[in-house]
Amino acid sequence: MKEKGRKINQKRRAGRVLALIMTVTLLASLIMVPQKTYAASMVKKSKTTYRVTVHNINSNTVLRKGARVQISYTATKTKNGVVSGTKVKFKSSKKKVASVSKSGVITAKKNGTAKITVYCKKKPGKKKTIKIRVGTPVSSISVSGDRYLRVGRSSTLKASANSGATNKSVSWWSDNPDVVTVNGDGKIRGISSGSATVYATAKDGSGVSGSRKVYVHQYYANEANWIAHRGLHTSATENTARAFLAAAQSGGFWGCECDIWETRHVPPTMPALPGLPDEGPVDPEPDDPTDDNNQNNGDEQTGDQNTGDQNTNPNTESEQEQGDNTENETLLPDVTELKAVIEAWPGATSMDILEYDSDVKSAWSEYYELTAELDEEQLKQIHKEMITEQDVDLLAKLFNAYSWVMEYDSIDLAINHNSTFAEIWGNGNAVRNMSAYEIRTQLPGVCFLSEYLDICKGNVYNTVPMVPVIEFKDPYMSAAAINKALDMIEERGLLDQVYLISFYDSTLAEVKKQARERLGHDPITYLLIDDNGSAVTIQIAKDRGFKGVSFAKSLINNDLYTRAKNCGLGVGTWTYKDKLSSDEYLFKHLFMYGWKLDFVTVDYHIFR
Repeated sequence: MKEKGRKINQKRRAGRVLALIMTVTLLASLIMVPQKTYAASMVKKSKTTYRVTVHNINSNTVLRKGARVQISYTATKTKNGVVSGTKVKFKSSKKKVASVSKSGVITAKKNGTAKITVYCKKKPGKKKTIKIRVGTPVSSISVSGDRYLRVGRSSTLKASANSGATNKSVSWWSDNPDVVTVNGDGKIRGISSGSATVYATAKDGSGVSGSRKVYVHQYYANEANWIAHRGLHTSATENTARAFLAAAQSGGFWGCECDIWETRHVPPTMPALPGLPDEGPVDPEPDDPTDDNNQNNGDEQTGDQNTGDQNTNPNTESEQEQGDNTENETLLPDVTELKAVIEAWPGATSMDILEYDSDVKSAWSEYYELTAELDEEQLKQIHKEMITEQDVDLLAKLFNAYSWVMEYDSIDLAINHNSTFAEIWGNGNAVRNMSAYEIRTQLPGVCFLSEYLDICKGNVYNTVPMVPVIEFKDPYMSAAAINKALDMIEERGLLDQVYLISFYDSTLAEVKKQARERLGHDPITYLLIDDNGSAVTIQIAKDRGFKGVSFAKSLINNDLYTRAKNCGLGVGTWTYKDKLSSDEYLFKHLFMYGWKLDFVTVDYHIFR
């Protein structure tokens, strides 16, 4: 029984093994069949492809007559994923213009245009056709345009090929794109500080190139004293409070420039001297023999008294005379103190009298109070008393001083670039021909010096303080107007830091003289120069003792800079407008030449 059971188990194991083998075989057959089918399908779908590429000629190519060029090409066949070379043929559409040999050598025969075709022998439809020209290749290229840029600015270079070249088109590239990039039209852009060479290469196959080195710089506030020219007037109308505010609020400007002109308020009407003739003060020694106050009459009366005339009562006359004197003493005010005040003044119409302006006004008021109720004869008597022993007419001196002080009070300083308001405000009137009242009412946008100084001081809208740079633009500005301007500057504590500038050396000399009297040392004065007589003007600035000179940017050069420095003068420059070409001057003057400029005046916010 045991044997029989063992046989049965062996049969069962054999059956299981057989079943397992059959299962594995079936699975293997299921796997293999799709693989064979896929491979067969891939072989069935495979195609042969051809490709022709030409490397050394293109539609821009120009060949000179007689030139021979071997065509460089690649011709490939791809079959079953395998790439191999294939044979080609060459053909020219106009053999009389340019022929091509069996080996692919083009021969230029005469001026004109021809199509050169490279095609596959086994697949003629696969080809590359290029139109070439026979003519005059480029022999030279010059590149022009801005050489200096600041970071973030763009400009366009121009490439010029030699005259007569058949194809003058070029391709552009930069050898340092981290500093300067260039596009296909020659437009360059500053990326970072540094330099790069930009090339223009002829597309005609001649291999000729031209180049231009471009310098890029990022301007910084600490590189120079940047001055907002007439305010930041790319943001607002120039020489207005808004333009000055824009400069102060933008940050980065060390100073702000304005142009001032003398104008006047309508002065109050001067009162006439009370009780006096229109022609002025009376003669202190009247010739009228009937005048009771005449000294000769007094002598005659004294002589009569000495005769001892019995009909005359000396005591009575003496009492009467004393009574008259008593009456006069009662009626006529004491002008002793007033005389002492006036005598202490300097000349009534000198600039020095302005230091006593409040005293002058007080004395005039006092005189009017003293004489308010006197009649004409009494006023004449007062006038006689106002004449000193040195024959100084103190009343005339008071009148002239008061007139001068009142006239000075009427002076104001309007800010405007030109002598008239036509360009900016559309008003053709000259600044000097309009009173300050008329300017303020008719042209309310015009700024005055006092407003400008408050902005520079930082007193308006929490602005950042700026150094005032004041140009005395008025060639006929009076000494009194200069004094008024310095008064305004000194009142705000800016006299030690203000830059005083002008084109007129005589005006600037007067400014310097008056400012020095106030400061006890020389102020900061710069003479502006924008003409060809620069060397002479530099010498004038030195002789006048000015601090320095400031050149127009179109004029400044190494020679003038060195000449000014050798004279011990500081150097500034103006004006850099918001144009790309201006960056060349600015970069060259400041950074390429290593100049030390005291200030640079610009029209735009250079740090943006």
